[in-house]
Amino acid sequence: EGQNTLVFVATDRAGNSARIERIIMLDTEAPTIGEVEPLDDAPFYYEGKTTDDVRGVTEAGADVYLFVQTIPVAGQPIQLPSVEDVVAHAQFKTTADAEGAFEFRDVDFDHPGLALGENLPQEVETGTVGIDGQQFISDLQQDEKQIAVFLAVVDPVGLSTVRQYGVALGSCFSGFFD
Repeated sequence: EGQNTLVFVATDRAGNSARIERIIMLDTEAPTIGEVEPLDDAPFYYEGKTTDDVRGVTEAGADVYLFVQTIPVAGQPIQLPSVEDVVAHAQFKTTADAEGAFEFRDVDFDHPGLALGENLPQEVETGTVGIDGQQFISDLQQDEKQIAVFLAVVDPVGLSTVRQYGVALGSCFSGFFD
């Protein structure tokens, strides 16, 4: 695993010799994800103040993808998606530097934006999508919602790993006024 030196030495019957030395890399292990700030601390943010920098350490030269899933699944645990799902839906991408450090600046956990690979919104025919008024009011009245943040790391040879984090977003909702 890691850097290896391969040496070839050839000698003919006359005693002439040649030497070739090559350095090869062997990578058979998926990249690890070290501490990721602030996600390892299960952060809490109030609406309107949900932007933060995310930084961590992984394998040098690996591509790092960040996917913020802002639509909570009511009463259902969020399933850990595949690496391909995170890469396809990620709103942020960076490459770890020579020491393995990576950083995403100004990640908005409440409104992260469109995914990197998604198309623009499509027109929906009038009347085909309805809004449940009761569900809308119920969503407004939530004091806190949990969202999932997924980090996928893909190293230069294609090995990968995914980790899930939880982020809490607090509401400033204070009720309806008559």
